[in-house]
Amino acid sequence: MKKIIAVLLAFFICLPIITFGQLAKQDSSLKGRNLQQQLFAAKYVKEHQPENGFDTPYQVLNFMKELSGKWQQVVSNQSEVYKRINSYVPMWAVHALFNTALPNGSECSVYSEIALPAFIKDVAFLKNQLEKENTNLTESAFIIGIANLDWAVTQLPTYKCDLNKTAWQNLKNAIAEYPDIVQSYLDKETLPSTKTEQYRKSYQNVLAEAKTTQTFIKLQDKIYQNELAELFASLAAEFPNAGNYRYIYGEIAKNLWKKYNKRNETDLAFATLDLLARNTSEETLSRNKLRSMYAETDPRLGPSRFESINTSNSSSLTLSEEKQRLTGKYFDAQKGKYVQLNIPNDQMVLLDFWSVSCGPCIDEIPKLNDLAKKYDDKIKLISINNDLLYGSNKEKLEDFVAKHNIQYPVILDTDQKNLIKQFGVSGWPARFLLNKEGYFFKEPVENRIKLSVSEIERFLKEN
Repeated sequence: MKKIIAVLLAFFICLPIITFGQLAKQDSSLKGRNLQQQLFAAKYVKEHQPENGFDTPYQVLNFMKELSGKWQQVVSNQSEVYKRINSYVPMWAVHALFNTALPNGSECSVYSEIALPAFIKDVAFLKNQLEKENTNLTESAFIIGIANLDWAVTQLPTYKCDLNKTAWQNLKNAIAEYPDIVQSYLDKETLPSTKTEQYRKSYQNVLAEAKTTQTFIKLQDKIYQNELAELFASLAAEFPNAGNYRYIYGEIAKNLWKKYNKRNETDLAFATLDLLARNTSEETLSRNKLRSMYAETDPRLGPSRFESINTSNSSSLTLSEEKQRLTGKYFDAQKGKYVQLNIPNDQMVLLDFWSVSCGPCIDEIPKLNDLAKKYDDKIKLISINNDLLYGSNKEKLEDFVAKHNIQYPVILDTDQKNLIKQFGVSGWPARFLLNKEGYFFKEPVENRIKLSVSEIERFLKEN
């Protein structure tokens, strides 16, 4: 959701020293494609990125194409689908792996030229395998991954990047077919003999997500078809109840505003901005950005209209009805020992779920250090880690904490990911603020309980 930012690459310090060839041999089934490509991309970017960064999006795109080509050389003896970089890896790379900021437009270039075509080819592969006889569908099904679908359809590049008509039509077709494809794999019981129920649930989650994404694709398609009046009516009806997907509705609404603004249809442009103002928070669309959009629509009337609607829609965090308990002993990588988790009687608790491969998470460590120190009388900050690259490796996590001078508790979740499951964390960063009784605070406009550092800090200042 965020713009491409400069990130720190400290997690490379703890990557194992292995050759590209050894990386490829670790797991040559489609089950391991995503992780093997992540490890490969991390090593390749570390060793080959230009010292002074990139000057143009074209250079970033070429770099990622070279990375993809090198991967194909290393695994040249594998299947074509294994050799193909999947849709998640290139987008993860541009967000988390480079140690300098990438030029504006880089994300869209990589998305439209590499990530999106890869997703469409994966969907076609899954469909073709169903039509063949004597095919190992269990192996093929391993690429039904939620991360690949998310980066193809539920992340912002789908809606903020201008795709050509062919690319958009191909995406529409793939998403239209995908639910039936996934359902066919489930119907045919193409599940591995180990962790069967885990995979069944995973594929069911992808199926549900794929069905949901069709709504967003239909809305965005109205932009491509210039069906603006129909789109405005749909947004007015659906935006207030958009839930966790409000950011997608927000991006589509911004596209609609651009269309109206370009046509000099000022009243309709203002009406679209009012929809955005009423249905988004600072985290989804900054008020400064929104103010500038009102002014761009009409320099004379825009500022006063923004102030009027912004004042009437101002909000602070409120308590939800969800209550959580913190129990059990967990390893604290900052202290180097096991500690008992609990909610203090005199403080709120801020839970910070993160990953060593998450660029924005690493980038915000200094902010969290400052927050924990500045409001140590109000909150107890607990950071929680467990991810594919580190797993339950205490020593690596301790080294990472020391390297980044993390000054708050860093809890290593269990192999069973008890805390991650308890709080329903599916991506990083994920932050939750609990009051002294264990109730979630939430953003009332968007009904979110996952909060940003800036939202939490504003709340602490006011309280």
